[in-house]
Amino acid sequence: MKSVKILLALTALAVFAGVPAIQAAPDADAAPAAQAKPEVKMKYKTTIKSPTLTESVIKLAMKNNTLEAIHHILDATPDKILDIITATGKMEVIPCDKDLETCINAVESGDSALAGADQALVAKFRSINYPITIKFDDYQDRERSLKSRGKLIQERTIRLGASVKMLDAQKGIVFKALVPAPKIEKRIVVTESGGTLNGGGNATEKIFSVIENELCKQIAFGVVELLYPARIIDINKKNIVLDKAKGTGIKKGQVYVIYKRGKEIFDPDTGVSKGFQENEIALAKVTRVNPNSSTLKVTEILDDEEEISVGDIARLQEKDEDEDEE
Repeated sequence: MKSVKILLALTALAVFAGVPAIQAAPDADAAPAAQAKPEVKMKYKTTIKSPTLTESVIKLAMKNNTLEAIHHILDATPDKILDIITATGKMEVIPCDKDLETCINAVESGDSALAGADQALVAKFRSINYPITIKFDDYQDRERSLKSRGKLIQERTIRLGASVKMLDAQKGIVFKALVPAPKIEKRIVVTESGGTLNGGGNATEKIFSVIENELCKQIAFGVVELLYPARIIDINKKNIVLDKAKGTGIKKGQVYVIYKRGKEIFDPDTGVSKGFQENEIALAKVTRVNPNSSTLKVTEILDDEEEISVGDIARLQEKDEDEDEE
C-alpha cells in the first residue's frame, strides 16, 4: 500500500512539472521595455603630417607663377581636413607636431620598427591609430585665349591631385591609400583683356580657393569612408536609410552601390588580411539628406539572389574618367 502511495505521488509531481507556468497578462499601461543600447566604441584617432609637393609640381607651379597659391593650399589643408573629419563625429583628431612627423617619416621610409626612437615618443605615435600623409603629385595648368568682338577671352583649367595614405601606427606600416586618388579640376573663363588669369589676381585666387575647399572635403570624406563605410540602418519598402548625414559629403541625387559583405580574404604569400569580399546587389539614389541620416530609393537590383539587409554597405558610385573630363 505504501509503495502505491509513493508511485501516485511521483506521478503527480511528474504531471505538475510538465504543466507550463502561467504568465501574467501584460499591463497595458506599463512602460515598454527599454531597448538595449549599442555598445559605445572608442573613436579612432588621426593626425595629418604637413603635406609635400613633388619636384614636377614645384617646377610647373614656378613656371606658371602659382607656387605661392599651391603653398597656401599646403598650409591650409591639414587644419581644414581635420575640421571636416571632426564634424562627421566618426574620429578624434590630434594636431601633428615634429615628434609625430618624425615617426611618420620613419614608417614611410620603411623603418617599421621605429629603430632607435625614444620609447615615449613611439608610445605617443602608437596612440594615434591612423596618421595621414598627403603628397601633391598631380598638377596641370592649361590656358587658351581668343578674341571676340575686340575683347580677349581667356579660359584656364587647373587640376590638382594628391596621393593620400593612411598609416597603421600600431603595426608601423602603410595601411591603405585613397583610391581613386583625390583630384579636383576647375575651369574659369574671363572676358577681360590684360591677362587677368596670368600671374595671380582675383580670378586665379578664386579658382585655387575652390580647388582647396573641394579637395579638402574629398580627402576628409575619403579617409572616413575607408574606416567607416556607409551602412544601411533601416529599410522601408523600396526606401533605405543610411547612417551618412548632412555634412558628410552625401548629396541629393547621388547614386550609391549597395554591397553585401562576404568572407574575409588574405594575401596567400604574407597571410595579411586584404579585407572582405563585397558583392554588388543594388543601386540606390539619394532622395533626402537629414541631419542624422539619409534616405535613398532603390533604383535597380543587381543580384536577384540577395536581399538588401540592415548592415549592408553603401559606396558612392564612381564616375568614369570620361565623365569627369566633360
